Amino acid sequence: MSQILVFMLPDHLFELLREEVGGRFAFELFDPAAGGLQYIAPPAKADPGANYVRGGYRAAYLSTGGLPKGSRDYDFLDRESEQLIEVRGARSNKKRLELATIRVVSKKSKLKKQFAAFKKRLTTTCNAGVKLDGHPYPDILWEPDVEQLELTTDWESPSGKVEVMSTPVKAKPKPKPKS
Repeated sequence: MSQILVFMLPDHLFELLREEVGGRFAFELFDPAAGGLQYIAPPAKADPGANYVRGGYRAAYLSTGGLPKGSRDYDFLDRESEQLIEVRGARSNKKRLELATIRVVSKKSKLKKQFAAFKKRLTTTCNAGVKLDGHPYPDILWEPDVEQLELTTDWESPSGKVEVMSTPVKAKPKPKPKS
């Protein structure tokens, strides 16, 4: 399954994702004090980027199908998997930004075309290439707005130094293999 790795501000990321795919967001929260894992589906008009950052969520799911039937709807991911795109990471404050990992949830996803369109759009709006502890990762994307932030791969335990490459290149979609 394909995934996208990108440093992008959450409000912009969720806005672009919803523009390309449609649907509504549900959020995953792990709160031991409230009984553990929960799924939250905010009102349709709520700002998903701001909601994600303020809510302390650990993942977001864009659904073109159903939403969780309640906070303890543990069948949600299995039931709706073919119509979900997952976003992990992308947490931010005014100084730091976490790497976002975006993927379709199911190998039998009904959203492969929309996911590909979203990926293509990112390659036209983002630059490619970061260094993690001095090692280049040319396929990780970053939007120009994040250059001045401290970039991290993990919010809870910041690892290594992440830098955008000094000579960014526009990301290019990988060519499709010839059959």
